Amino acid sequence: MSKKPLVTVLVTTKDKAEFIGKCLDCVNALNYSNKEVIVVDSLSSDSTCEIASEKNARVIRLSHASIPLAYNTGMREAKGEYVFVVNGDSLVEKGFLERAMDAFENDSTLGGVIGLRKQYSTRTLFSKLYEARFRRLDKTGYIDTLGGNFIVKKEAYERAVGSLDERLVAQEEGFIAGRLRAKGYRILRLNGYSMIHLEEKGSIWEYVKKHAWYAKGKAFHFLHSKKWDADFGLAVALYLVLALFVTGALGGFGVLSVLGVLGILPFAVALISARQASLNVGSSIQVGLVEALSTLVRAAVLPVYVTRSVLSGGK
Repeated sequence: MSKKPLVTVLVTTKDKAEFIGKCLDCVNALNYSNKEVIVVDSLSSDSTCEIASEKNARVIRLSHASIPLAYNTGMREAKGEYVFVVNGDSLVEKGFLERAMDAFENDSTLGGVIGLRKQYSTRTLFSKLYEARFRRLDKTGYIDTLGGNFIVKKEAYERAVGSLDERLVAQEEGFIAGRLRAKGYRILRLNGYSMIHLEEKGSIWEYVKKHAWYAKGKAFHFLHSKKWDADFGLAVALYLVLALFVTGALGGFGVLSVLGVLGILPFAVALISARQASLNVGSSIQVGLVEALSTLVRAAVLPVYVTRSVLSGGK
């Protein structure tokens, strides 16, 4: 029987002392023996690194906090043929890694494998929002993107991605997935949990701000791929309605402003209704409202980031 390929478990983290011990205990307990564990830390100010060292992980401390630097450093130091990227505030289903490696063995076209995501607990509104998002987005089978914890074939990653640009501050998983697919690799989501998210603290405002931050990553994707997605379509609709309203206001709130208001109301109601209907977690309308607001904020700031990047020559 041939030896199983070496897998590097790359744990990216910053200030996760509350969770890193549980995360590494889970990683060490995965029923796949041929693995190494590297923790790449983005300047934690707590005891994250000390706890990671006690769990027999190799700890690399970065010179400055940066998502691309964490990936580039981890990929460069990884000795495995495959790299399992794990968030430091999450757990992994015990049998997931072994199943993912079986999938790679049976399909030579695979560049990445991901699983389902869920919250460890849904006691708070913040955790309910994440659970709703996961249930809405996660579909099994061949998919277009990556997210949360995922495994890549290192050879495919180096061929398709190389190193990440330091300007990619968010949504790096989607960028990596796009590059893999552009080189002919496929991405598979298995019916098992690759990420069980432990974080459950935070305010609604923090959740909305995070979505605005996602828009910055989407702007980077657009400038490099020139491909639109649903957020761009929503952004166009928002700004068209706003233009109608402003034009009408300048003309004394005539017909155009009325059309703008009439356009906003059903647009908002439809979006909130669609969000709430898709959540399917038995949560209140409050969750649907926050999800709708987050989506609208993300769409609203997306063109701003694109324009700023173009004007600054930041392509």
